[in-house]
Amino acid sequence: MEGYVQIGLEEVGLSMFHKMRKNGLIPDHYSFASVFRACASLAILEQGRQAHALWIKCQISGNLVVNSALMDMYFKCSSLSEGHIVFEKFLDRHIVTWSALISGYGQHGRVVEVIESFHRMLDEGFRPNHVTFLAVLSACSHGGLVNKGWEYFTSMTRDYGIQPKGKHYAAMVDLLGRAGRLADAYEFVVNSPCKEHPVVWGALLGACLWDNVAEIRSVMNESGMRKESVAVIKSDKDTRYALDLIVTHDGEKLPCWPLANLSSFRQKLGSEAYDKLDVIGIDEAQFFEDLYDFCREAADLDGKTVIVAGLDGDYLRRSFGSVLQVIPLADSVTKLNARCELCGRQAFFTLRKTEETETELIAGAEVYMPVCRKHYVSGQVVKEAAKTVLESQRVQCGAVV
Repeated sequence: MEGYVQIGLEEVGLSMFHKMRKNGLIPDHYSFASVFRACASLAILEQGRQAHALWIKCQISGNLVVNSALMDMYFKCSSLSEGHIVFEKFLDRHIVTWSALISGYGQHGRVVEVIESFHRMLDEGFRPNHVTFLAVLSACSHGGLVNKGWEYFTSMTRDYGIQPKGKHYAAMVDLLGRAGRLADAYEFVVNSPCKEHPVVWGALLGACLWDNVAEIRSVMNESGMRKESVAVIKSDKDTRYALDLIVTHDGEKLPCWPLANLSSFRQKLGSEAYDKLDVIGIDEAQFFEDLYDFCREAADLDGKTVIVAGLDGDYLRRSFGSVLQVIPLADSVTKLNARCELCGRQAFFTLRKTEETETELIAGAEVYMPVCRKHYVSGQVVKEAAKTVLESQRVQCGAVV
């Protein structure tokens, strides 16, 4: 059962659990740990609750493995209160369960709870590890707590002898970038021992506005960082420049695989070439219906780094495609910003200039413009007002005729 869960076949693992019970076999704490992990991966809260109730009914004593899996299940199913209740009932706490609690809150951007839990853990005499520090640094990034983030980052080595890894450096870059301190973020990268690590440069790129990206990428190409085997996929619906090319905002052309669905990628590339890949980039990801399944298999089973670029919402800010569904799979999520064409501030939304109403309208600057929240809202108001005036004019003209 655990084997199926580990290779991403959670539904099969759960089916095995039900068959085991029908055959009169009594599940142990390892069986329940597998069930909780399966429910967490599938984000099926109600079945997780039922498994939790059955575990209590069976009067099976918990251990570190099952306790942390149960907590993780509730947090990944977005039931933070139940996850915390489970933690509070543990009599024998461990750094693993503390890390599960802190990371669980961190996954949902609960900055206050992360920091409070971290200091409570220290007060109870537990030493933090790589996982707890990563959750704390990420929380500081989301909360804009630059000074606190620096304190925690420095404390890793100074107070606990923990050497930061690539993801810790990336979290610090993200922290500085979100605070608008791109120059400091860049200096931090080039002077860090992880300056050749792709995840650190990726964090810097994610923090940049579009007009900084070309410069950063140029520095990356000139540096001695390790080159990885990369393949880029885009939707075959996008034929704006060429079917087999992606053109960046600074005009660079990148070869890519135009596909109707992601499931055909391995077959088209070939198994041998696929196995040699380190990174898979997916552009215009909102157009792929099989995005979630592909990303989970490529990352969890095949060990690939998958970078998904796409729209999380359409021009009316409605959920677009399945981009939002892959967020629970992600190690990190970055929302790229442009500049508002009307005021020059950071732009978070896209305003459609034309009257087309279909969701899928592939175009560039001739149809879409990046805008800040203020100008998105005012722009929509103006468009609705203009539409009302035009409709009233049509009615009047019809009456005259």
